[in-house]
Amino acid sequence: MEKEVLNMIINKKIKRLTLLLLSTQEGLTFTSEELEKRLNVTKITLKRDLQELKELYPIQLTIEISELITIQVNEDYTILELVKPLLLEDPALIIFFKLISNESLNFFECCKELFISETTLKRYIIVINQYLTRYGIKLSYFPI
Repeated sequence: MEKEVLNMIINKKIKRLTLLLLSTQEGLTFTSEELEKRLNVTKITLKRDLQELKELYPIQLTIEISELITIQVNEDYTILELVKPLLLEDPALIIFFKLISNESLNFFECCKELFISETTLKRYIIVINQYLTRYGIKLSYFPI
């Protein structure tokens, strides 16, 4: 997954869960301290995130927690299948995916649909623009 897309994720929890899922691609085992440092979280937050992954993906993932933490995707599933629903919960990525799907977006309707304020949407647009500038594209919240 492109680093820029990961940087576009606004919701910290979604970003952490996505990073945990992506760590399964490396096929490594981690200590809790390594994951805490990697995700910049406390032990309690890491425990909560691992528990949430277990609840979200009871069949698709095997998570073993002892002295080491192992997260494995069961062979019938791919990382992309697991990550995609998470990404579709992040407001900035919802907006981005709508744009690349050629859906028309109205600023005020977008605020209503995502249950966010105008100020928050403006912040999200700034984050999305950081990604889009490499393609010479810029979003604006002012009519042209």
